[in-house]
Amino acid sequence: MFQSRPYPEFSWSLTRHKTLMVCSRKYGLNYYTSHKGWFQDSPERAKQAYR
Repeated sequence: MFQSRPYPEFSWSLTRHKTLMVCSRKYGLNYYTSHKGWFQDSPERAKQAYR
């Protein structure tokens, strides 16, 4: 069953590490700011980051 959490669970991978080393802003937008951006009632910033 789908559960909506306020924030994504923390996980780590080589791909995430490389993204963080190249651009910390991109890392934040990809993995945290865009979380729940697919919901209609999400904040506009999350929707923009998701798109």
